Amino acid sequence: MTTLDVVFLTAVVALLYRDFFLHADGLVSAVDGKYMSYPFEHYVASQLRAGELPLWLPHTNSGFPTIGYPQYGVFYPFHWLFWLWPQDGGFSPTLYGAQIVFHSWLSAMTMYALVVQLGWHRAGAVAAGLAWAIAPNALAYAGWANAMPGFAWWPLTVLFLVRAEQRGLRNWGDISLAGLCLGMTILAQPAQPAIQLIVLICLLFVFHTQWAGWTWRSLAPRGLRYGSVGLIGIGLAAVSLLPVVEYASASVRFLGLFGAAGTLQRMGLRPFTYYHFGIWQLPGFVIYNLSREESAFFAYIGAFMFCAAALGCAAAYRSRNRFALCLIFLLVVSILYMFDVGLPYLFYWLPLLNMIREPAYYASYVLFAASLLAAYGIDQVVRRQISRADALRTAGAAIACLAALSGLAWAIEGSSMLDSNGAVFLGVAAAWMLCFSLIRGTFAANALATIFCGLVAWNFLSISNPVALNVASMAKLGFAESLAGSRPLERLAPPGDDPQRVMYFRSGEPPTGPVWNPSIAALAGFYDVFGYNNPVLKAPFQAFLKAREFEQMLVLLDVRTIATDPSGVSAVAANYGLDPAAASVLESIPMDDATYTPFRSDVFLFRYGKGMGHAWLTTRYEVVKPAPASRGVALELLPEFRRLLKPGFDLSSTVILDRAPDGATAAVDPAGPPASGQVSWLRYRPNRMELQVTSDRPAILTVSELSYPGWRARVNGEDVPVYKADGLLRAVVVPAGTSKVDFHYMPNSLLIGCLISVVAAGGAVMLLVFSLMGRRSARARASLPPTQ
Repeated sequence: MTTLDVVFLTAVVALLYRDFFLHADGLVSAVDGKYMSYPFEHYVASQLRAGELPLWLPHTNSGFPTIGYPQYGVFYPFHWLFWLWPQDGGFSPTLYGAQIVFHSWLSAMTMYALVVQLGWHRAGAVAAGLAWAIAPNALAYAGWANAMPGFAWWPLTVLFLVRAEQRGLRNWGDISLAGLCLGMTILAQPAQPAIQLIVLICLLFVFHTQWAGWTWRSLAPRGLRYGSVGLIGIGLAAVSLLPVVEYASASVRFLGLFGAAGTLQRMGLRPFTYYHFGIWQLPGFVIYNLSREESAFFAYIGAFMFCAAALGCAAAYRSRNRFALCLIFLLVVSILYMFDVGLPYLFYWLPLLNMIREPAYYASYVLFAASLLAAYGIDQVVRRQISRADALRTAGAAIACLAALSGLAWAIEGSSMLDSNGAVFLGVAAAWMLCFSLIRGTFAANALATIFCGLVAWNFLSISNPVALNVASMAKLGFAESLAGSRPLERLAPPGDDPQRVMYFRSGEPPTGPVWNPSIAALAGFYDVFGYNNPVLKAPFQAFLKAREFEQMLVLLDVRTIATDPSGVSAVAANYGLDPAAASVLESIPMDDATYTPFRSDVFLFRYGKGMGHAWLTTRYEVVKPAPASRGVALELLPEFRRLLKPGFDLSSTVILDRAPDGATAAVDPAGPPASGQVSWLRYRPNRMELQVTSDRPAILTVSELSYPGWRARVNGEDVPVYKADGLLRAVVVPAGTSKVDFHYMPNSLLIGCLISVVAAGGAVMLLVFSLMGRRSARARASLPPTQ
């Protein structure tokens, strides 16, 4: 890298995020970043700053594993750097925006380095670096900014694989570095960048093997080294992968394999699916909803890169450059997937590929391939490997295609598609003139190119950055801050250490939705039942709802407050079979449009009068063995829930266990009188919960917290088994007298994953050290004078 190129790329990235630098309190993200990504990361950062590992999140889904949530990269090292950055007030919107800016800059640097390693011209390297710095932001703008860190590691992974191929696959140091970069992509999460990168690595393996010949002498060493990349990467990320797999297996218990795959897609493994990614999406760059002013930004950059990528395709076809031909294959297949030409449905029933089958996510492949092909096209033009006439014809054909797609978009969506200062046509004209300038055309062409570039720059500075939009309103943190600062909701925050749960209902839909989601509930400081598509709760919810006994579930989950839309509790009672008399109006929270834009309505709160508290004692129990994993989404009742819903079953006096108490805990007499005692909370923390229990006889303590692998218990300092109670909750046996009960969360999946990650990282470092030592000794031998 040259210093001038690095400074130039850094300056352009800073210009891209100028709104962030001009507004220190601005939050760089779109709506989902404001309402989900930032609040979640804020909560995790607050746990770390308080000296706790972010293992369990009790504020949503009735408790669920933070480390099993496949979205936010809890173990990604660079996240920890920003989460723990010393700043008053904790993890602020400024730090959240800073990590996005950093990864955008990292994307530019890594793509520049890849193009230089390929031996292409610096001009092409700079163009590709800029393109790839902007590319992930298109997806971030459409949905999730937390996908950007994973994309930043793609070019480095490919760089080390290319360098290993250039050196004849003899350098294990490059293989280990490629594996480490793959591991960073997996750790960064969500799943899509990692899955797509693995597919890209497999594609490179196939192409390189095809060129070398499918012989054992060629296939065996290449397969060993590419396989080592996968082993190192997956091994390094085992600390994150194993808890995610454990969470998926808990989903399979209720939903079956395909039902769990579908639900986990909605939780965090599903790509960004938006209707506006249609056939008018310009190949090469996402032009997001051209009726918006910000879309002009993509039109300018996308039009130029589209023409440059077309030149790269033409040059690759003529020169038969193998790497460029591989990129063309990737580009064509990805565009077909984006346009939904039947190909995604070939793999519809394969859960792994189904996670990335949506057309929108294949835009990342298109953006990656287009960035590199644009670099190759510019390289060939600058080196005069393409004649001026051929370059003009290619650019003209690309412009015609671009104009045709824009015209089709206009015909479909109407004239509003062109309201952004003539973004499309101005961008096309600028691309045309820049192509003239690139091939060293006449003075008139260069003059026109300068004029159009000036117009582009003027419009560029006058519009909003599509990634750093709504900076002023985001200073309020939108709905998340309004929740945290709303006085009515202070009553919902847990007084002391006694958690009080809230459940959100929509009058005509199931009680899940974006209002109380995993992030906002945690940031607001109250405890939400459903949150966002918790697969562990989905089947029980359906079972109780189908039986019109949903109040049973409210009692089990200790719901104290119901939140609903303006239709009120009567509609909720009608849809869910609740008793209207049990709910009294508590508050109405008006949400103004400035902070509540996605919903634009009031939230009504009702105090729910039924319940047994957050923990209770029983002596009577029944044993119902859980059914094996279902074959599909479990609409039918599972055995434990079927027993709960039988007429006359009393939740307060009888508990259903998954197995009979054994050993010392078998002292509970199910035929004896009910236990008399008291339960008080001593501590309620994310990973640890302590209670003091007083009972006149041995009894079963049931806690209204989800049963999940990894939760352990001690009674008076001694380890005791944890039972699954009522198909959902946790239970332990306590002796007569006063006891201290301690629940703590430390899953085996985390411990085993940590061990595997340490071994993988150590092995990669050893391979790198041995490789460096081997190269040094080889240079030393080469410097020795020849012997006589």
